[in-house]
Amino acid sequence: MKRRDMDDRQTRYHYERWKLLISDRMQSGMSTIEWCANRGVTKGAYYYWTNKFRKENVDAAIQNLPAQICL
Repeated sequence: MKRRDMDDRQTRYHYERWKLLISDRMQSGMSTIEWCANRGVTKGAYYYWTNKFRKENVDAAIQNLPAQICL
């Protein structure tokens, strides 16, 4: 297996893992600080991935806007 294929798999694994973790936090009813402490996750890592997904969602929404709305 090529190094790039392994890197791509690891990246995809982390991406999917964090999607699940963020979903778990949102459904837990716990505050972010409490959830992070219980899961052994740093707040920095949690907010990094939350912001990454938020930016991706905004970018996707902008791309789907009708052309006349985009400035």
